[in-house]
Amino acid sequence: MERYMLPKAHPRTETPFTLGLMSNVLSSYIDHSQECMYVFLLDSCDRIINQEELYRGTHNNMSVSARDVCRFALYDGADQVVLAHNHPDGSVEPSPHDIYVTALLDVALDVVDIKLKEHYIIGDINTNKEEWCRGIKDKYPDGIQDALKNIGLSIDMSTLCETSLGGLINE
Repeated sequence: MERYMLPKAHPRTETPFTLGLMSNVLSSYIDHSQECMYVFLLDSCDRIINQEELYRGTHNNMSVSARDVCRFALYDGADQVVLAHNHPDGSVEPSPHDIYVTALLDVALDVVDIKLKEHYIIGDINTNKEEWCRGIKDKYPDGIQDALKNIGLSIDMSTLCETSLGGLINE
């Protein structure tokens, strides 16, 4: 039996992920008039494997599929994922929807043995403000699932598996 490797979109680099690097990448990619989700794929040593804008939404909303994020990470053999999305109004405060999506992706990626390292909310990246981004997981040291409970939400695991990851392995 012959084995075939799928070509990688980008070769692995020795470049470690840092907030400074994220700032440089996102300042040229994020359109501040609409929400955009950017994904950084990392190996186990925090080196960047791949990076890509996965979603673009409206001025105050964006749909994100756990299935797509997992597929992107699995395809490139990522050990960790860092998400970043902007708030066009410049706020770095996570909305209840941001917290929910972070918790959902945290669980979905965990199912396929990939760590969600952080999900950053990007405010006005082109200013000199000290706080141009905030990590959602960092903001809630007791865990993102506890943050969900604090806002009265929860994730139904059966729904997650059926709707977000269903068919992922067969495709």
